[in-house]
Amino acid sequence: MGRVNTEAERYETLKFMIGLNLPKTPFENLSFSYISKVLYKELRSYFALCAMARGKSKYKETAQEILFSSRVKIEKNIHYRASRAVQKNPELLPELLKQKFFGASKKQGISIRLPLSSCEPTKLCSNLCYAHDVLDAAPASVIRGSLNGLIGSLFQTEPDKIIPFLELYWDKQIKKAIQVAHDENELTSFDRKSRIRFGHVGDGAAYAEFMNFLASKAKLFSNGSVQSVIYTRHRSAKDLNTDLFAINFTLDPTSEERIEFAPKDARIVYSAFGGKTSKKAEINFLEHHRFMHYSQIGEGNVCPATIPESEDRSCDALKCDKCFVQNLSFLREPDGK
Repeated sequence: MGRVNTEAERYETLKFMIGLNLPKTPFENLSFSYISKVLYKELRSYFALCAMARGKSKYKETAQEILFSSRVKIEKNIHYRASRAVQKNPELLPELLKQKFFGASKKQGISIRLPLSSCEPTKLCSNLCYAHDVLDAAPASVIRGSLNGLIGSLFQTEPDKIIPFLELYWDKQIKKAIQVAHDENELTSFDRKSRIRFGHVGDGAAYAEFMNFLASKAKLFSNGSVQSVIYTRHRSAKDLNTDLFAINFTLDPTSEERIEFAPKDARIVYSAFGGKTSKKAEINFLEHHRFMHYSQIGEGNVCPATIPESEDRSCDALKCDKCFVQNLSFLREPDGK
């Protein structure tokens, strides 16, 4: 987002983010332009912090240690102030729900962006998450995820109040997302099912009933021709409807005990931080960032999009849809390992 910062500017950014103190006054409106203006310095500073952590600055390690906490502080502030605004002025609820909900991932296509604060992070994933990489850390991404998270929270607590608005404003959005999913599929050079990813960033299982509602709509409106897909580490994953979702339950070297939270039909996948893979998982994702890409250490199948030698990292270019089909045949040992 502009020129490269000097080390002196990086130090000032680091100091600002460590002492981050956000006001709690309700927003006047919920437009992107307004929120980005009100939180201009905070959002830009977080983006700069991410670049620092993923780059070669002497402050790299210190910056990386506070990535997750900084992102979550900003997201929760947006959530709180937007929620207060809706409480103060109920007319803002339609404004919130009229906004674009679906987005896109270059690697996987049409998707939903959620706040990182919806995650139950492990010791490794919180600061190493790709949510802190490049455009996923940009101001618009942080705002969109935060507002989507607010909608999810409102649904979880007051579904009867929210559903009529969703049916009024979102049926068209869901149908458009289905069409985009089909359009993306038309561009592929292999046979696969059209799909929508529920949670490009963040964890949709935190809003399980909301995700189930949206996935049921996607299935209904597409006559079952679109597959809803979700990646999760969340203890609420068992509340996801396995008839609607292809569920990829994610472990890593510090969280293998979380397998107890995996739904029966979930596919077990693995975040191979430092390149350390597991043969217990059906798919391993090798850790990679802008200036760093780990090679495999250990056994197990590796996602081709994360292999260092892969030039094109999109799933379609690599003709791979392993994550996107419902997992009805992959067998785990009786103890779940």
